[in-house]
Amino acid sequence: METRYISPEKFSKVSKGKKVIHYPNEWIKDVNGIRYHIVNPNMEYKISELEQKSYPWYLGMTFDDYSKTVKEMFGDDDARVFVLECDWFPTELVAGINNGRYSNTSSLSRKTGWIRTFGAIELFRAEMVKEAISILNKHGFKFDMSQLRKAV
Repeated sequence: METRYISPEKFSKVSKGKKVIHYPNEWIKDVNGIRYHIVNPNMEYKISELEQKSYPWYLGMTFDDYSKTVKEMFGDDDARVFVLECDWFPTELVAGINNGRYSNTSSLSRKTGWIRTFGAIELFRAEMVKEAISILNKHGFKFDMSQLRKAV
């Protein structure tokens, strides 16, 4: 089934006069065989930089080890990791799948810098996080790039 991300206003127009299938999650609805994920306009967004002391917990390696890995794998000199948070994160927009699981080596993940999901947060390489934010915002999310500049 095709999935689309949409604002409440646009969904109102798309669904007018049509049969809507409702789910327990009020932000997901089906119309004419298309699943709509309605982006909550009151959702809060947060962008922060992962502290170096937290790298072993979130990434399983120290900042220095991660820095070497990023240089070897991607040629990046910037080993900072950014955290994107919101009430409901659409991982499928920024992370590709290999062998049935989200993978940080898929072409989409490399493009967006997606590293992994860790509970309610998503981790991204500094070099590519702007691409991830751009994709998310094109789908109706409202991550504020100025938060990214403040986190740096």
